[in-house]
Amino acid sequence: MAAVFAWNWRGLPVDILGIDGNVSGEQARRLARAIWEHMPELRPEHASQFGNYQAGQQAKHSPPLALTQLLITHYACNYTGDSHFFQRC
Repeated sequence: MAAVFAWNWRGLPVDILGIDGNVSGEQARRLARAIWEHMPELRPEHASQFGNYQAGQQAKHSPPLALTQLLITHYACNYTGDSHFFQRC
């Protein structure tokens, strides 16, 4: 994983986080815990709630995909300013 600080087209600072496809399960769990600490009102029922996908007939789990989905969730909750955003979906 690599964090980069850049500027968007309006000249405003933005954070860019690159999630390597080879991120370890332990690295993913540590970062996920840190993200969940910023969303205490939203807790997954199971840790594997994020990152699941289907490859043919086989169900798989990807820690990088889970982190990506979790970061999108975190951003959407903060962007809308509504911590109950996903409860209504």
